[in-house]
Amino acid sequence: MSTGRLYLACLLGLFLVVVALPLALPQGIVPAAFIEPGDRVYGFKVDLVNLGIVPKYVSIVDESRVAVIGLIGEVYGVAVLRMVSPHVDPLIEDLYPLTGIPTYVAKDGYPVTRMAVGTDKGEVLLFKVDRGRITKHLYLVLGADFYVDKLYLAKDPAGNVKIVALTVEGGSRGYPCLNCYVYVLDEEAQGILRIGPKVGKATPTCEGLKNIQVQDVAPLVVYAPDGFYWDASNVLVAHIPQVISLVFNVTYLNETTGELIPLPATLVEVSLAYGDLKETRVVYGVNADEKGVARVPIPVEQDRKLTINLTIRNLEGSVVWNYTFVYDPQQYVEVPSEIPLPTAVLPTSNVDRRPAMKIYGMPPFLAVKLDLVDMTYAPFGCPRKGSADFYLTPSAVDIAFMRGRDDIKASVTYMDTTEGLLNVVTTSLLPSGISKINAVDDYVGSNVRITASGTYSNGNYVIIGLSDGRLRIYVSGENGYRLRNIYTMGSPLVNLVTIPGVEGYTYVAISASGIQVFKVEPYPLPVYRNLASLYLSMPGYIHGDVSANIKAVSLADQHGMIVVKNSDIAVKNGLVLTMDRFMAKDVELAVNMPRGEEVGGTLVVLNYPGGSAEYRLQGNSTTLKNIIPGVEYTVNIYSPVPYVYNGSLTFTLSDTMKVSVQGYRNVTVEVPQACCKLVANMLYKEFTVKLRILDEISGVKLIAPVDIYVDGKELVKATNRSEHVFGVLWGEHVITVSPSKGFEGVYQVSEVPVIVNDNMELNVRITRAAYYMIIKVADVYGELISPVDLVVEGPESVTKTVESTGLPIQLLLPYGEYSLKIIPHNTSIYIPYTMTLLLDSPRSVVVTVQRVSYKLNVNVIDRFGVVGRFELYANETKIAENVGERITVEIPYGSYVLKLVPVPGWDKAYDASKPLTITVTNDTSVTIYANRKSYRLRVVVVEEEKPVGNAIVYIYSLDIGDLITILTTDISGTIETNLPYGNYKVVVEHGQYIREEIPVLAVDKDINRIVALRPTVLTILWRYVPVIAVLIGVGVGTYIAMRVRTIIARRLVEEEMF
Repeated sequence: MSTGRLYLACLLGLFLVVVALPLALPQGIVPAAFIEPGDRVYGFKVDLVNLGIVPKYVSIVDESRVAVIGLIGEVYGVAVLRMVSPHVDPLIEDLYPLTGIPTYVAKDGYPVTRMAVGTDKGEVLLFKVDRGRITKHLYLVLGADFYVDKLYLAKDPAGNVKIVALTVEGGSRGYPCLNCYVYVLDEEAQGILRIGPKVGKATPTCEGLKNIQVQDVAPLVVYAPDGFYWDASNVLVAHIPQVISLVFNVTYLNETTGELIPLPATLVEVSLAYGDLKETRVVYGVNADEKGVARVPIPVEQDRKLTINLTIRNLEGSVVWNYTFVYDPQQYVEVPSEIPLPTAVLPTSNVDRRPAMKIYGMPPFLAVKLDLVDMTYAPFGCPRKGSADFYLTPSAVDIAFMRGRDDIKASVTYMDTTEGLLNVVTTSLLPSGISKINAVDDYVGSNVRITASGTYSNGNYVIIGLSDGRLRIYVSGENGYRLRNIYTMGSPLVNLVTIPGVEGYTYVAISASGIQVFKVEPYPLPVYRNLASLYLSMPGYIHGDVSANIKAVSLADQHGMIVVKNSDIAVKNGLVLTMDRFMAKDVELAVNMPRGEEVGGTLVVLNYPGGSAEYRLQGNSTTLKNIIPGVEYTVNIYSPVPYVYNGSLTFTLSDTMKVSVQGYRNVTVEVPQACCKLVANMLYKEFTVKLRILDEISGVKLIAPVDIYVDGKELVKATNRSEHVFGVLWGEHVITVSPSKGFEGVYQVSEVPVIVNDNMELNVRITRAAYYMIIKVADVYGELISPVDLVVEGPESVTKTVESTGLPIQLLLPYGEYSLKIIPHNTSIYIPYTMTLLLDSPRSVVVTVQRVSYKLNVNVIDRFGVVGRFELYANETKIAENVGERITVEIPYGSYVLKLVPVPGWDKAYDASKPLTITVTNDTSVTIYANRKSYRLRVVVVEEEKPVGNAIVYIYSLDIGDLITILTTDISGTIETNLPYGNYKVVVEHGQYIREEIPVLAVDKDINRIVALRPTVLTILWRYVPVIAVLIGVGVGTYIAMRVRTIIARRLVEEEMF
């Protein structure tokens, strides 16, 4: 992307932001094109304030589109407005931003196919127009400090458009112009052709026109019966030989402050001598510009020196400053465009400031030459066809080149500002250039310029408009053109357009005061009048334009435009019109509600031929914009309230500005005497509504009373009836059915919007209030072990399968009574369950599922016989007490751990049983072994004090009558054993002793017992046989006797111990 296009894109973004708000199109009805009356001239106003546009120029694109060039928001730009209808704001079809201030607007003729805008920043914005629409645009930047002074859109023989721009570069323009250039571009080809004092090698230029001082450019404009255009193959370039500017500042030294003060307009006398100082001198003068800068042109010489003497005089004619400069071409490798000189510091500010052109005229080396060039091949080159065989005076400006298509001659017009002469030169177009046939000069004064000029297809007339507002009409004769008529607009002229193909040689003059349409024949006839003024105007007028067929005229001020259509009818019919007879008027429409109600929001739709426009009332009135006299309008009034009819009326506005009503419907109409106002009075309406209230579940049976409201107003209170009949005004309403006080929890408020436009029946279904029911299904013992179905039955029914005890089930249900059913998937596990509840508020319910119970037969086994009582536990929960040998209990389906625990008092006898795991799925029998506690039994068998070893101890259980165990005493006469709790009999036997027993021994703790045995007689005898033998022997006997005694004594001691 080029730098220029990138800059344009960025600027466009800002541009759109700035104008986004003002450019919003009206919402609602899309405006349709106005079908204009084709039998009359009419005009209307266009408001540009709403669009954020402050115009500088206006340019008519076609009969319905106007390009407005000026401030759009905060930046300059081009807005193409489509005048869809006089009754709506124009549509902005295209927006194009500019960086600089617009300076020139150009078209390619008529019909318009191209339009261009130039600015003081060197911008050229070209638009391609197809049937009134902008279909393409080209944005060019010639230079940031280039001022576009003139702009032409010329066509080559193939129909391609060349952009011919006269620019002033790097400062203001002087006369002669030393900083003017011509740029030529093709809309379809890249590149630039440049003509001027310095062009370089980067851009092509025209043959024979290198390094010239361009003064003006004028493509040939060709007028035909059906239009006109500029011819790119015949372009006049006005120029003088190359000159150099001697540049210096003219100042005055303020001796008090020491400040150098610029002296603008100071007259500098120039005395120029060629070569030897004795040769002929040329004397001329220049004036310093507004900044006090003097630019002295001198001719470019290749071989000889120039001596330039510069002189400034005071008001008395005395010289106050003099400077001599010698220009030697040998000192310069390249011819400079400017040579700076030292600042002229004057001792006084009272200097001669007379215009140099009036005092000295123009130096002869600045005579203007005309070259005819062919721009067909631009920007790649431009052949020079030749030169004019005549020169223009150095003070010639505003050159124009024109020809009628049916005329063999062409005219060159220009203004000699020094002599005050307007010149019309009749020429012949030759292959080698142009040749003068004759010339006419007309004195018009030295302080005017030519604003525009034109002719017709036969060349009979040349119309020239002067800057002071005078119009001069020249008619063709044998010796050239002669003055026929003069018409004065009374204010500076902006533009002049000759109208092709209209009878009577018609042209349009656009001045600072307004626009006027003239016919040359049979005599100058102005078409428009505005009270006492003979032109179409508006207060604060800025600019205007006219289409070449005069079907559309546009005038602009800072706030808007006036658009006049069908001016050609007035020209053809010779009508003289005043603005108050054809300008549209605003009509005030007042809309009154019945009984004086103040209701905002009334919509008014103005129906015009081909479309509609919307209006909103301000208070009770609105202004119908641009009502055109003689056109029939229909106004539809849409009431914002439901009880008022929509109305309509049809009216026209006469040429005498009186409102006439043709008809009306659903309103009454008043027309005040004063122009221009209508009063429409609106009317009420009402219809019958048959309301049927239906409970969403029970139908026509309401389970609670309700109240009925219409638009918030209570109509019926606390009713259980379902049908009601009442009257309602037309329109949109809200019918509300709400539960009565005290029954707010039964129904939700039901609001039904309805459009009542006839008698109607309405069913309102009221919804019961809904509440959350949170249900948790749980096994009585915790987690579910088998799926169940939860069935909720009531106003609404829901079935859910619950597989585990987890997140609760959340249901949003309407008010009512519900039953909650549990249906087990396996009836051998769970028992079906049903419960009921009233859901009149949020409820949280826990449904405990009961398991099926089975008989459990428990047999208690104790090998010694059950002597105690127990408590039976299942999963640590006591399910039975005082249990003996057997018991039967009912227990739910499931897995259990059973355990017998002795009741208090029997805990000495028994330990708790070992846990027994069972699964109960039907009637079940189990056996639990009761474990008696064990205690230690220690029995010591002695004979007197002597332990009896090898004694046999028999232990019998008295509880079962069985021998439990047989034990043998050790050498210490002792046995030890553990015995279960119970009653026992202990029997001790030994072969040498008499049998001993303990008949009842209660083992309920650890026990130590001594059993004393007595020897048998035989044992005793056998014990004393040795004694007897000893007696036989004295010695032995004595010994034995002593021994026996000792033994007996010891035994007596032991027995005493027991």
